[in-house]
Amino acid sequence: KNRNYIIMGPGRWGSSDPNLGIPVNWAQISNAQIIVENSSDNIHIEPSQGTHFFQNITSFGVGYLTINSNIGDSFFNSNYLNDIKPNLKNDYLIHYSFNNELKIRINGRNNKGVIYKPCL
Repeated sequence: KNRNYIIMGPGRWGSSDPNLGIPVNWAQISNAQIIVENSSDNIHIEPSQGTHFFQNITSFGVGYLTINSNIGDSFFNSNYLNDIKPNLKNDYLIHYSFNNELKIRINGRNNKGVIYKPCL
């Protein structure tokens, strides 16, 4: 639909190794406004560090966040999304839409970011 979106998934986005993350190319995720990489409880993977990846997100103004629950420096409210009916849910994807825009704040100088729940 040529709309912007937030993508979130385990491990590295764009990894060529499916054991380390989501094997996509830039064209498949280029409309993302925010890319969120998260760790899981049983697998800890370092965030993306490739120069091409960061060149793309920097030049296109894409926000980049990592959620690493293993070290306790971040938080994701999964209960909030679990209480919302998704547009689509299958073995590989859960897709949500919101009637109102999400408010996003990222401060790269102090490595902090937040995505607020939409206003109802």
